[in-house]
Amino acid sequence: MHPFNIADIENVVMKAADVALEHFGKTFPEGKEVIAESSELKAEKSAFSFVDAKVQEIIMKELSGIRNLGLVIEESTPDIEILAEKFFHRNRLPNDKYTLVIDPIDGSKNFLSGTPGTKDYGKHFSKFWSISVAIFKGTEPIVGVIRYPLLNLTLVTETGKGTYLNGKKLSLVKDSDYSSLDFVRFTRALEAERPDLKKIFPDDSLIGPGCFTVAFLGLIKGTSDIKLKDLELPELIAYKAHLCKGMMLEDLGCTTLAYREAGGLVCDSRGQEVNPIKNHEYDTEKQQMKIPGFFIMVPNQTYLNGLLKLINAKHPNIMRQ
Repeated sequence: MHPFNIADIENVVMKAADVALEHFGKTFPEGKEVIAESSELKAEKSAFSFVDAKVQEIIMKELSGIRNLGLVIEESTPDIEILAEKFFHRNRLPNDKYTLVIDPIDGSKNFLSGTPGTKDYGKHFSKFWSISVAIFKGTEPIVGVIRYPLLNLTLVTETGKGTYLNGKKLSLVKDSDYSSLDFVRFTRALEAERPDLKKIFPDDSLIGPGCFTVAFLGLIKGTSDIKLKDLELPELIAYKAHLCKGMMLEDLGCTTLAYREAGGLVCDSRGQEVNPIKNHEYDTEKQQMKIPGFFIMVPNQTYLNGLLKLINAKHPNIMRQ
């Protein structure tokens, strides 16, 4: 049990999304194009615009006004912490408290690509961005909402109550073909650390919108039985598994909870179910909470067994080195 009303959180996220849309595709006020484009506020080679800051401010302000949420945004608040870009002030997630995790715009580069006068990061991906809010108890995500404004999709998840996309409950496929690695995606941080992955995975494993919540949509598209027109966009590549390492907690948000609630698995390299957030650490250079460990998101045990067998056949124990 928890004291949060997920409908209230969803309403706030929708309101924040409307504000972001008001600025999308329009010229920014002079001097407010991009606040940071370095590791100062976000991960390296990312961007943080004044719209990120505005969306984040709205979410924090609106949630603080919801009485039954019990959230007051002050550092002295005894029961809840804030983990949002530029605002986090601890090295660890508190074990006995709730933490609000905000990614105001996941896919800032994609968002900025649709804005006149800003750097062209790839206009064909300009619709692929989201607003993500999650609440953790200790290191366990318990509720979360992700809104994809230009895709007209809203994902809602809650512990023990399932995951819903536009009101339709998600369930993952019981059987899935694991005879090919063509539909396995891995994070850029994992690629940078383990360039030998290219020995077994095809060159297009990183193709598609770069932000994690959108890549997560690709995983849903490839492993669930849900049929929505907005998931059928050709740019949204369908994946069967996602190999992750070096994730930032804001990027991960509620996705592991959402996938588990839909019936999926989050496992380590041995195939054991794991909560990767337990082994988090604070990255002082990037000023973000980091999930350094390796984990896999897969639809079911059959697919996991087949995938690990196929990987090890091509390059034995590559995930354990």
